[in-house]
Amino acid sequence: MKKEFLYDRVWEVIPACERRGINILAVVSDGCAVNRAFISMHTPATQSKLHPGLVFDTRNPCSPNRNVHFIADPPHLLKTIRNNFAKSGLHKKCTRLLTKNGEYIVWKTVENLYIADMQMSLRRCPKLNSQNVYLNGYSCMKVSYAAQVLSNTVAQDLKSRNIPGTSETVTFIKKVNDFFANVNGAWSQQGIRTANYRLNPYSSVDDPRFEELLDFEKYFLDWQNEVQNNVKIPKGSKGKAILSHQTLEGIYITVNAFIGAVKYLVKDAGVKFVCARVFCQDALEQYFGKQRASCGGGQNPTVDAFMNNDMRITIHRDMNTRKRSGNTQASSSHVDISNEKLAKLPRTKK
Repeated sequence: MKKEFLYDRVWEVIPACERRGINILAVVSDGCAVNRAFISMHTPATQSKLHPGLVFDTRNPCSPNRNVHFIADPPHLLKTIRNNFAKSGLHKKCTRLLTKNGEYIVWKTVENLYIADMQMSLRRCPKLNSQNVYLNGYSCMKVSYAAQVLSNTVAQDLKSRNIPGTSETVTFIKKVNDFFANVNGAWSQQGIRTANYRLNPYSSVDDPRFEELLDFEKYFLDWQNEVQNNVKIPKGSKGKAILSHQTLEGIYITVNAFIGAVKYLVKDAGVKFVCARVFCQDALEQYFGKQRASCGGGQNPTVDAFMNNDMRITIHRDMNTRKRSGNTQASSSHVDISNEKLAKLPRTKK
């Protein structure tokens, strides 16, 4: 699929939705080359303070007062950040060597932390395990594994060990953890239940988390400038000393578009609060994954087949039993208990 085809289809769907009363505020996608090229075809409606010329929103011809924002899916963005981190090292198979303030940010640090933690009787970093440390083709696609490694638990444990040359690794993990928490609040009480204010819903245009997101963007902009001005890094290796340009572009687009979309909802649309996870595409991925599974070997379902699968998915969701925590489940069957004496059984002669 080419960017021109995607452009035509998107701007065919958006006006059709607007005419039917469905207001389009954001377009969420992953960071593949076609999607990034599609975004770059637009004229920006807002100029970023830290990144002039960046395209993260555009004018909506159906509603001039409401821009269309482009957001890179935050869970997918977290995986790409982790994958860049996992490929950083001094081994010849490593394709990157992340360098910040004279220190190397390498995956070997995480492996050594996991090995040291496994030797303790009481683990201080239980989020690390063999699945999220030693990655393969399957585990590198799971968002939960990326979130477990790039978490505050890992950052605090690594910081407490005072390992020389790991201070920038601690800062990197901590900033990525805070960024993902700021764009991943799922429900209104999650921040209270987890004692993490970054998971709270957004209800004000003056929320301090907006500044945290801009600081996250500035962190990578400063990193880029540092690498470009570092004469010790060869010119051909400068691109390997920082995250890939695709990942950086996704971070810049998401930060600015997320802030703009949330501020519009809170200020102009009159929404009381906004949970950040509404801008993730996980729900759609799960739905269309079920659609593909329902089609079996058929890759080109008809409209009737699609609607039949949709009805089947809906019925299954409504009738499905909710999964409870723990390894036991209460029985819903009714048991009658009687106090009457049992009838005597006749004796049988042997």
